[in-house]
Amino acid sequence: MTQSTHPAETLIVINGPIAAGKSTVAQALGRRLRQDGRPTAVVDLDELYLMMSAKPMGDPQMWRRARRAAAALTDCFFASGMEIVVVEGAFWDESERAPFLDALTWSGSPLFVTLLVSHDVAYRRVQGDSGRSLSRSPGFLRRNNEEFAARLDPLRATDLVLDSDAQTPQQLVTTILSRRSPTFADLLLAIPRDDGEFERIALRPRPLYSR
Repeated sequence: MTQSTHPAETLIVINGPIAAGKSTVAQALGRRLRQDGRPTAVVDLDELYLMMSAKPMGDPQMWRRARRAAAALTDCFFASGMEIVVVEGAFWDESERAPFLDALTWSGSPLFVTLLVSHDVAYRRVQGDSGRSLSRSPGFLRRNNEEFAARLDPLRATDLVLDSDAQTPQQLVTTILSRRSPTFADLLLAIPRDDGEFERIALRPRPLYSR
């Protein structure tokens, strides 16, 4: 069953390779939106995976379950009154997005934001994060970056693609908010009714990503 969508509800998905700043940007975005009075929840895909399995996080079936769980949690947050849900994790291509999008009952169009990072910057970031293990290996990190780069081109046509080398997390948040998805419903069409009043309808251009 499809869940009806309130015009103010917005789903933002932060995507990217290891050390692109997904978690940092998602949390900063959540704080900014809450400060602006917008009820916002942030969902960490890695944390959902770790609720069901342990490291190393390499089980494809477990990732599919985590993405379906992220969809269920997104629906629950909207049903509870959240206006905005930010989901962050690896959604590199259609095969990784489909388990999430197909499981959603929320009927809006998500805004996908893909963060880029160079190998040198990613390596510096992971070395400064004591909570990381396998991703601190130079060889593993380089393979991850190369695999992501091989899947990047199609995303340029559907996502808001931003370079996290060139902007701070706060600057990235500002850029995301300045490039709002149509699901923010800023565009309204006023239709005259027979009683002389106007009915306002949110304009929804072509979805940013096909479900």
